[in-house]
Amino acid sequence: MEVKAGSPLHSRRTFYQVFCHLVNKSNFLKYPCALELSNCDQAPFLGSYEAYEREALVRDPKSIWYIENEWSPDVKSLAEQAVVQKLSLKDIEQTFETLILRGKNITEVDRSVLKLKRLRCLILSVNNITEVFGSHLPKCLEILELYGNQIEDISKLCQNSPPGLLYVGLGQNRLHTLPSTNFPVLCTLDLTDNFLSNLIEVVAQLKSLGSLRSLAFVWKSHDPCLGLSRICNNTAYPVMVS
Repeated sequence: MEVKAGSPLHSRRTFYQVFCHLVNKSNFLKYPCALELSNCDQAPFLGSYEAYEREALVRDPKSIWYIENEWSPDVKSLAEQAVVQKLSLKDIEQTFETLILRGKNITEVDRSVLKLKRLRCLILSVNNITEVFGSHLPKCLEILELYGNQIEDISKLCQNSPPGLLYVGLGQNRLHTLPSTNFPVLCTLDLTDNFLSNLIEVVAQLKSLGSLRSLAFVWKSHDPCLGLSRICNNTAYPVMVS
């Protein structure tokens, strides 16, 4: 039986719908039985192999059991587990530490992300996300990349966000202003190619980030009165401006 992620509503496409689609496509829940490959009708029954042979088959790119791991480096280890023991959806969810879901037409980061309790790196670039709730993210998350979305406001992201976030990438979105931020250990923040025209205001708003060491910011203003050198000299972290 396939994992059900709910029926899409109009153009709504949630994180969990995409995640479940990828899990189903990878056939983790069907191992150690034979995979249902339409072009491999004569494929050998995987369950007939010894455990070490199964693991070798899922690691070999030439094998019909090989699974592409472009959406997570954890896919490889999951496949090796799945061929020697039966995995549940909960087992799978609690294994992932990294997810790379670029260009998947995701519109919503729903609360189901919280099921991935070990997730440390979440890359959701080039989607159609308009806002992210900090309360929807696993508490152990350290890296959050949201480049190339439609985000105009990060107020919800700043509320109840994971306390261990080290890196947040918000480049190529639609931010005009920044709210007060509360990322206690954040080291790197990338705000390149947004609509943040006043660097003085941006830096002032980020003064509460005591651990910040790097701020990336695309320079769009040509106003010589802005005093860029003064801004950079008054910050405790390098400001990368282009």
